[in-house]
Amino acid sequence: MNKSFTLIEILVIIVIIGILSAFIIISMAGVSSKAAIAKSQAFANSLRNSLLMNLVSEWKLEGPTAIDGTATLDDTKDFWGSNDATSVSGNPMVKGGPDCISGKCIDFDADYIVFNQNLFPRLGSWTVEGWFYHKDYTYPRSFMPIGDANSYSAGNKGWQIGHSYNSSGVRVLINDGVNLVSGLITFESGSRPPDLINKWCHLVVVFDRTLTKKIIVYVNAKNQSSTLDIASVTGDVLGNSDVRIGNIAGWLLYGKADEIRMYNEIVPAARVEQNYYSGLNNLFKNKSISREEYLENILNLATR
Repeated sequence: MNKSFTLIEILVIIVIIGILSAFIIISMAGVSSKAAIAKSQAFANSLRNSLLMNLVSEWKLEGPTAIDGTATLDDTKDFWGSNDATSVSGNPMVKGGPDCISGKCIDFDADYIVFNQNLFPRLGSWTVEGWFYHKDYTYPRSFMPIGDANSYSAGNKGWQIGHSYNSSGVRVLINDGVNLVSGLITFESGSRPPDLINKWCHLVVVFDRTLTKKIIVYVNAKNQSSTLDIASVTGDVLGNSDVRIGNIAGWLLYGKADEIRMYNEIVPAARVEQNYYSGLNNLFKNKSISREEYLENILNLATR
């Protein structure tokens, strides 16, 4: 007796094969995603160790204050060096969990933290790094405001990031008391302050006084093509006022800050990428970003 499949039976087999194939594809996609995450975590951990010898200060902005409480000096300790904050002005709020990059962070609104001027760089090159979440960016709110309160004045010494409001980028300055250089570093499309509202962004500012003699900025590990020439500033830049985070000369951070570090070297691009990877991993672990957002950011970085 000659048996053959009916049309219905053939269609059923096709459907079953299709379902099985879909399960295999989904399973492989999950494995691929986990592999990408594991790879980036391993890369981050291996490279971060090479940075430790050049760390000057690391402010994780974590302490005993409960979430939604007002930050105190105990929340602003230097986890690496000896540059603990000397005062906290205003009422910055402690946040935690998915609101931060790692552990806890601090939410600013015209508030600021004050540090000892004598423990900051005087000569040579240095790098300032941090994660920032800007909730608003309208005048007089600024982008990553860190630096000496009075260094914008002729005859004073010091440096600043985020001096003045500009929707195209960030104004930086350096002053040795004789030569003052101040200028806008323009960010590229997609990296400008209005593009980053209500998003955690990784910002790195390199004061390169030895090689290129320029100020260089990275936004989410992307090296911005605009720079500021500081070759004329050759003297000691130890300022005569305090160093602040959150409010410098009336230019304010309205948003959160986390994982702020200072290095006594020019941090190269590969190391900037490493710290960006590390922060992305924390955001993903805290469920602050989705797997799709995480992988998209990793892909964007890999294809630059």
